[in-house]
Amino acid sequence: MSKIIGVDPDRVFGLQEDYGKKAHIAMNNNDEQFFDCLEAFLKANYQQKETFIEEVLERKSLAISFVVGKAFGPNSVEGLIPRSLESNFKIWLWKPAQTKMVSVNALGKNYLKEYVLPGNINDTMIQRNTNSIPMEEDQFWAMLYLFMVNPKLGKKILKYELRKDKEYIFHVKLASGKVVTVNVDFQDKNWNLKAYVFGDKYWYFRDHYVFFFLSTIEN
Repeated sequence: MSKIIGVDPDRVFGLQEDYGKKAHIAMNNNDEQFFDCLEAFLKANYQQKETFIEEVLERKSLAISFVVGKAFGPNSVEGLIPRSLESNFKIWLWKPAQTKMVSVNALGKNYLKEYVLPGNINDTMIQRNTNSIPMEEDQFWAMLYLFMVNPKLGKKILKYELRKDKEYIFHVKLASGKVVTVNVDFQDKNWNLKAYVFGDKYWYFRDHYVFFFLSTIEN
């Protein structure tokens, strides 16, 4: 067994009697080495509860962190998806956050929900119709990372994936407290990211507009 696990197997064997308590402590501390041992151990010992295995692997994935400047930008190769950043988006969001380290955990225990625009509508009406509040800047970057850089994980966590035939709208609260509207669409082999002052933009009806927001209430 020790040859299979490879690292500190004694830390894992103790789980046979009290694996739940020790594993949850390790998960809360984002102990990556423990995760690796635990994952190997549980996969080799299927008598353990499968739901617990899934929880461990999901918590491990949520420990991912990234640097905004390395993950996003016109010349970024991470995720291998070209992105075009409009000037307001660069000034308000991307440039101030270039060295920011963001964890996927920034999303917290929120569910991603969608609202398909029913007709001509402005941002205030969208907010009122969805009873939503703007997401925090770190939440926005975490969500965008899952959508664009790590979409396989994103589909598992967010239960959604970006479609190239849709145009997406987000309300984001910047670190300064200013609220902006972000628009994302796909054109000319690029994801285009644009930003507007909240309330300035009026969305004229097209059936492919989708507003995404976070909610503590599951769909």
